[in-house]
Amino acid sequence: MRYSFFGYLLLLGIEYLNLMDLKTLIVYIFRKMEDTISRALKESINAIVDHIFRKRLRIGFVCHPFMGGSGISAISIATELAKRGHDVHIIVYKKPFRRINQNLVKIHQISIKKHPVFEYFPITLAAAAKIEEVIKKEKLDIINVHYALPYSVSSYLAKQMVFSSTRKNIPIVTTLHGTDIHTLAWKKDFKSIIRFTLENSDGITSVSRFLADQAKELGIKKEIKVIYNYVDEQRFRRYRDRKIRDLRRDFAERNERIILHASNFRKIKRIDDIVRAFKRIRKKVPCKLLLIGDGPEKSKIKRLVEELNLAEHVFFLGKQEKIEQFYAIADLFMLVSSKEGCPLSILEAMSSEVPVIATRVGGIPEIVVDGKTGYLVEVGNVDDIAEKAIKILSKKRKIREMGKFARAEVLSKYTKEKVVLEYEKYFRKVLLKI
Repeated sequence: MRYSFFGYLLLLGIEYLNLMDLKTLIVYIFRKMEDTISRALKESINAIVDHIFRKRLRIGFVCHPFMGGSGISAISIATELAKRGHDVHIIVYKKPFRRINQNLVKIHQISIKKHPVFEYFPITLAAAAKIEEVIKKEKLDIINVHYALPYSVSSYLAKQMVFSSTRKNIPIVTTLHGTDIHTLAWKKDFKSIIRFTLENSDGITSVSRFLADQAKELGIKKEIKVIYNYVDEQRFRRYRDRKIRDLRRDFAERNERIILHASNFRKIKRIDDIVRAFKRIRKKVPCKLLLIGDGPEKSKIKRLVEELNLAEHVFFLGKQEKIEQFYAIADLFMLVSSKEGCPLSILEAMSSEVPVIATRVGGIPEIVVDGKTGYLVEVGNVDDIAEKAIKILSKKRKIREMGKFARAEVLSKYTKEKVVLEYEKYFRKVLLKI
């Protein structure tokens, strides 16, 4: 219903009947009018900008193809943006670990043919040449680099090459994931180059507040947008069909619990702490340990399992494309790394209603609610890891309660609808500045 100006004043007066003097009433009326006009103006401006810039974006994603959070995250975001109608291209040096719908997203492979003149293949230069080629051929609007090295360097070179030949300025957004900023960026060999490429990025995002703070400590003065990882809550969920029940029986008896870990088996993941804790847990709770992934520490962990006489209780499952099935049979997920950004594996576990035990490092405390979705422990404290695990696994009700709370956290904060929209808005914001 519309009111005349005087009718509007009358309504305001009625609303403020308890006023004691005319001066207060007049001030109140003008403040109300100012708020209403400001809101209307802001909404109108937002609507105009949204209308003008609701064009289909041509986006290039550059990422690592192997099993790891940065590559999986980049490919997931790229796919969802393609579903939203954007023209999306992924630039990688080999077929990505996670399957990609190539009807939605186009893959451009960096040539890594060996040249006799090079002892070590110059991936940074080859990537720069491929990025420049794709920008020109596909008329890209923006490049999003996931993981600072080496692709932020490659993208910077590609941007300069494109500009020198076309005078077109293609913005580069660098997304920080973890090791690239909390470890590599502090090494003498890489510190200055990472700082340089971040300062020369047109936008920077990070998957946790911790990583943004690390970048600031490095001397980065640019604004850093924190956009957390997300998880496909429809794919990663608790379901108990016959196939899942059969899968669980492949590893555990009815009275046994299943502990799960998934990673790229690097030293930083401290999988040996999980194995040592598992030996203690088994003394109190019948259980099995499933280790998913592959990497440089795998043979060492296998030897440790043999030394501790745990071979018949620990399963090395390698890389698993349908990893959601293993979350669906797990009772507890463990990630006890010495450093982390915002681990995607933790969000996948939480979405699957699996309680989490994780170390109080990096961005983990930003996503794990201690005592509610699981427990936080100190790095290397094997006794505490075991104690907290026993506390959860001893009671089915505890597993269910923590799992339900974990799922609710994911649905409220870490869904693709929320996170992908943030990336889309951020890309548009960066393009406005160019």
